[in-house]
Amino acid sequence: EAERKFETAIDQQIDAYVELIPTDPDTSLRLLNQLRAKLGTPSSKRLHYRVEANIAACNFELGRDELAADQFVATYDIDPTHGNAAANKALGLLIKKDIVGLKQFASDTLRASPDNATLAGYLIQGLAHDQTIEDPLALVPKELHGKPHVQISYIRWLMDRGAPGQWRESAILEYERAPETEELSEYYANALLDAVVEQTGFETGYQLDEQQAK
Repeated sequence: EAERKFETAIDQQIDAYVELIPTDPDTSLRLLNQLRAKLGTPSSKRLHYRVEANIAACNFELGRDELAADQFVATYDIDPTHGNAAANKALGLLIKKDIVGLKQFASDTLRASPDNATLAGYLIQGLAHDQTIEDPLALVPKELHGKPHVQISYIRWLMDRGAPGQWRESAILEYERAPETEELSEYYANALLDAVVEQTGFETGYQLDEQQAK
């Protein structure tokens, strides 16, 4: 009972510090480092994982990409069973541009855990410049194809491949399927704007035609 209460209290602390990451990552990092020093070895690996993973997130937010990447990869070994451990390791490999390692790790993990959409999304992003890949969706489980994170990653893959018509079509289609997904709404808006620019030459000073201005 005492251990459960302790873990609950630490989880609440971590939750509070995580909320600070987008707006005040320096403070969040300082508090997480203090908590890490207090935890000690008897604490559960799950708690240690949460602290270390969010320290990595702070460093990533602060633009310390190389440090954050190393930390994201290292946290996996603390608690591989944690729900986002595999996705965080994949993110670290993606930031490090270790595409061979990312492809191997993600493919192996998806065979064992075919429901990890975030991991699948990072795999797709990592394949953007692999010219041997014609359809990255073929490398992830079919049941994940409709998941927002996978579709967003696929849209980015199409953009990186220089396929304007395809990424716009995909962005519009996926937004219509899941309009509540904020990031998809951003791609949807960009797709509409990009289409207008292409069709009218708006960036070079042309005017919207009457139909497009409605």
